[in-house]
Amino acid sequence: MPAVRLRRRSSRTSFPLVGSPVKRVGEALCASRSAERNAALPLVCEVAAICANPLNDIPMPQNSDPTLIIKFYYDFKSPFTFLAFDPALDLERTHRVKLRFVPHVFDFDAYGGALEARDERSWRKVRYLYRDARRFAGERGIVIRGPQKLFDSRLALMSGLFADRHGKFREYARSVWELFFRRELDIEKLDALAPLLQTAGLAPEAFRNYCEAEGPHDLAAALAESERDQVFGVPTFMVDGEPFWGNDRVGWVIKKLDAMGLRTT
Repeated sequence: MPAVRLRRRSSRTSFPLVGSPVKRVGEALCASRSAERNAALPLVCEVAAICANPLNDIPMPQNSDPTLIIKFYYDFKSPFTFLAFDPALDLERTHRVKLRFVPHVFDFDAYGGALEARDERSWRKVRYLYRDARRFAGERGIVIRGPQKLFDSRLALMSGLFADRHGKFREYARSVWELFFRRELDIEKLDALAPLLQTAGLAPEAFRNYCEAEGPHDLAAALAESERDQVFGVPTFMVDGEPFWGNDRVGWVIKKLDAMGLRTT
């Protein structure tokens, strides 16, 4: 999909324009770092502005290509998105589909919120989910170790947008997930992401400039798109308008694509 430059809207836009879902995005962005709430507000307001007037902001180009575009919503701090990544790529080899990678900020509130606010029941849920993640990973020789803090992934998600803009998302994203879930990468630090960008053939300084210019707005546009698609978690596949949430839903995605006559092998 060609890059589209969006018009910047006033940061005075209020949440009631689009209702509680965008308010929840704002709360999720700030859940782990209350001290960063003020820094996050401009991004949240921009999400609200784009959601309020989606057709005015984003042109809808006509696509005559018979290839189906599947949106793959991801977050670099989600182990289940990491597990879904390779099966998602396989879809491009077996069906007439093209993946479009769209960042979505993982909602900590669904798992008890900030670490100090979690009750025992929330901790049981988190521990079980990571147990399942390691089960899935073990079957494929993937290492997944639970992060030791709640990471703010907004910088890393902007790096994903930057890599995708230059056609390097696949190789870059794989290295981010692999190192992050080995506890060998701090996704909050540009200096930590820089070597991975460079290995993928991207210029860290160009990414730094992107973060200071288009990056925050591009991320706001992506988050607004996820609100319109009613995405509540990752990984989510959007297939012809139908959502499939979870790494273990890929089989259902395949059945839908087969029913649509899109299989090639």
